[in-house]
Amino acid sequence: MRVGRLFSFAALGLVFSLLATTANADELKRLYAQILRDPTNSELNFRYAELAEQRGEIRKALSAYERVAQNDPNHPRVMMALQRIRRMLQPDTTQFYTQFGFAYETNPGRLATNERDDGAFIARLSMKDERGVGNGVRWRTIGQLSGDIYFDIGDLRYGYAGLYTGPLIDITPTIAMHAAVGGSGAYYDNRMFYKEALASVLFESFLEGAFHTVRLRAAYRDYNEGFASNDGMYADIVGRFSFADWLGPNTTVSFSPWYRWSDMSGTSFSILVPQDQIQPGRYTEFGARVDAYKRLLDWLSFGVGIAASQRDYKPGFDVANLVNVNRRDVLISPHATLIFHKVLGEQNDVRLQYRYEHNDSTFVLRDYENHIATMLMISRF
Repeated sequence: MRVGRLFSFAALGLVFSLLATTANADELKRLYAQILRDPTNSELNFRYAELAEQRGEIRKALSAYERVAQNDPNHPRVMMALQRIRRMLQPDTTQFYTQFGFAYETNPGRLATNERDDGAFIARLSMKDERGVGNGVRWRTIGQLSGDIYFDIGDLRYGYAGLYTGPLIDITPTIAMHAAVGGSGAYYDNRMFYKEALASVLFESFLEGAFHTVRLRAAYRDYNEGFASNDGMYADIVGRFSFADWLGPNTTVSFSPWYRWSDMSGTSFSILVPQDQIQPGRYTEFGARVDAYKRLLDWLSFGVGIAASQRDYKPGFDVANLVNVNRRDVLISPHATLIFHKVLGEQNDVRLQYRYEHNDSTFVLRDYENHIATMLMISRF
């Protein structure tokens, strides 16, 4: 008896579903007939688009929303609806970005005295995956692998692996938010260096030829035993604002300010790490980087830039040097770059860069200078 009732309810539900589908199809046809008589009627087009979207007829919905936007650009909901539909129509993509090459540094250990130069093999691999998860929401996953293998100074060899993932949500028609969680780990001095868990929120926008991002990040990092730093939290906010043709045709200018706070106890010291990684210690830091690039020829670009930062460490006792310190570091780093485009294929570039680092510290043993020359093959696929 119970099975019979369940079957009856299921059959009844199927009948209602079919009736609703038929009714929606009839309503869609009715609305379309009205639109043919009054094609600029925004409300008719919007209702038609909503119903087509509900039925999964996404391209019909897109055409109707576009008619509304054309005839009534101030319609309160049409731009968000258009953005949602365009997200639905975006194909799932996975992109890879690689960098392989060599570097030469006059002072890779960032030492005040007894400088020792060395060369290194550099490898970077980045992955960005985006795919739809329904209702116009995209899911973005980003992974990174990197390694710096020094030829003579084996203690400076460094490796990094990280992954974070989360939804990409449209906040306005021109601003999207990527909320993500993930983790990373690093290898340094021939052993595990640290592991961490992180959460971040990235806001990105593209407006009138300008691409902007602002990222807020917080993480808990656990250093391996034997290193000068212990466990602790850090947080930062980093912006990147890019402008095309701001200094004339075929030019790109970017400005990237940041602020960081670190609360990891232990001795503060400098190590060679990728630019976006923080160093151990309790400190606050603010800085900015400016870059300008000019496309000189179809196959050649030239760029210049400078980065500057000030890091104020919490006063304390430097165990490594047995002194009390009230340390402030000011780092200035200008650079110049040549980029050769389309080398051995449309998706390949060769980048030659020279960078100079000058760190002025109130703790004299942390003053240093470093000259860095790199040659990298960059590929996108």
